[in-house]
Amino acid sequence: MFDTPPTPRPNRPDAVGTILVSLTVYPEDEPGHEITLPDGSVLRNPGYRLADLRARFGGDNGVLIDPIRGEEHAVTLAPWSQADPDLTRVLVAYRLVGPGSPPAPSPPPASQP
Repeated sequence: MFDTPPTPRPNRPDAVGTILVSLTVYPEDEPGHEITLPDGSVLRNPGYRLADLRARFGGDNGVLIDPIRGEEHAVTLAPWSQADPDLTRVLVAYRLVGPGSPPAPSPPPASQP
């Protein structure tokens, strides 16, 4: 479900503001990274495998396309160059910040190798 990053179709192409991209990187065996889906089921280890993103990028640097306006965002995976690419997950979040937007919550600390 999350192993191949999709190319999203923008769902708010006229949205006003700045789109922020955040990466939460964590080892698969680290507890606390579950998402409860609307049907009540739990998705464990959400996000992409570090290896899959590196393959898509052709290295540590690449571009992700946000699902809000369909804009490109440069990202780097270099801080996790020593992490096991098959056992490390990358959870990508996009946030639209603009007039009237609530303040962004503090992201959880990213795991460092």
